Amino acid sequence: MKLEHLTNRSPFPVPHSPSLAAGETIKNVQICPIGDFPNGDRNQHCTLEALENVVAKWKEDGEKEVLVDFEHNSEAGGTSDTSAAAWVSNLRADKERGLVGDFKLTDLGAEAISNRRLRFLSVAWLVNKETREPMVIRSIALTNKPNIPVAPVLNRETNGVINVEEKKGPTMDKLKEALGLSADATEEDILAAVKEGLEAKTKVAELEANAEKAKLEAEAEDFAEKNKAKCDKAVLKAQFIANKEVAVALVAGIPAAKVETVVNKAEAKKPTSFEANKAAESDEAILNKYESLSGKAKAEYLEAHAIEINRARNK
Repeated sequence: MKLEHLTNRSPFPVPHSPSLAAGETIKNVQICPIGDFPNGDRNQHCTLEALENVVAKWKEDGEKEVLVDFEHNSEAGGTSDTSAAAWVSNLRADKERGLVGDFKLTDLGAEAISNRRLRFLSVAWLVNKETREPMVIRSIALTNKPNIPVAPVLNRETNGVINVEEKKGPTMDKLKEALGLSADATEEDILAAVKEGLEAKTKVAELEANAEKAKLEAEAEDFAEKNKAKCDKAVLKAQFIANKEVAVALVAGIPAAKVETVVNKAEAKKPTSFEANKAAESDEAILNKYESLSGKAKAEYLEAHAIEINRARNK
């Protein structure tokens, strides 16, 4: 349901007594009559049923006294003056007079009305944008700028409504600009953009968390690999991920393992008489012997004395 915030003005029924006092209650004040009232190029439908729903909602919210301020200052937000002129209780929908209530005046309200400083009423409420029926009463104001003569829906000089978007236009425009939206963006567009921004922020946070996790995993793998001689690699990696400082301290407290060089080599054989004779022979003698041989014996001799034979041939 789309809601619109409207403020409405009507003449305030000043009692016959020219002087009012703080704390005095004016009963049965008409806040809004039954009927359709102009709202720019559209009408606002203040049916008896709609006004009864306003009263029902007010009762549902605890029947809190409704603020009567000056010129709708409390609806302006920020540091605006929210001083009370009166407090309204006993809201009810009357089939003859519409929405009525009892006004208990403050000193400021009593003085303003008695001195005819402010003479009219203006109701501010949330209105269903589709049906144009009032839904929730927000506040009432004393003012001097009515456009519709008898108990009208609040209208300023623009012969219509004061809209929440209109009153907070600059703020809404800045918000639209910050979200990258066009000036004619609706409330739904703004909410969708905000939701999209929050989802994107969550996604970025998830990506950053995953990247940080991957970095930690890589550091843990490297640390465990370098120190696997001291500790079980899988255990050390898990400890590093759980608590890096503890893992580093743990490894630092373990002494390095002693290193022993082990050579696995068969015992060298003593040279045979053939090998001893080989050392005594000259390259030329070996070459001559090679050339005197034939068949398999020659091939085997070449394999054993290839270097000497080649050396003798190249001299």
